[in-house]
Amino acid sequence: MKLVKNEKGSLLVIAIFVLLLLTMIGMFATNTSTLELMISGNDKTSKINFYKAESSAYVGASKIESFKIKPNPASYNWLHSEDDPADPMDSDTWTNANSQIVTSLGSARFVVNDGGKYVPKGSSLVIKQAYGSGQINVYHISGRSIENNGESIVTIGLKKKY
Repeated sequence: MKLVKNEKGSLLVIAIFVLLLLTMIGMFATNTSTLELMISGNDKTSKINFYKAESSAYVGASKIESFKIKPNPASYNWLHSEDDPADPMDSDTWTNANSQIVTSLGSARFVVNDGGKYVPKGSSLVIKQAYGSGQINVYHISGRSIENNGESIVTIGLKKKY
């Protein structure tokens, strides 16, 4: 068999092909790392918002825990009665008129819904003797944080005996 005798320039074609391949690998790696940076940034924002929302909900719980007698919802803008509860998913809930800002957490806020009297499972409307003579109330406390185009709302429950 006779081989082609004029092989001049074939090395140039191979070198260009290798450079093209390396360029494509470099572009793919750059796109992948950019995407990974965006994902990690979003994850960081999500975690910051979650922990600030959770912290603000616990600030609301500590406010409820500090009361010796059952607080009157008419006295506090962040405390809502069981007849007129605040909806944590409604943006109107998170205004100055309906919630409390936690300044140490930036723009994080909390709102508390009074869930009414706690009646243990299987009991009548009278609280069982095991709970003592005081009334037990249930509260639903929501915290919200909005930062860097992200939002988190966390709701916790609290039972408080008065």
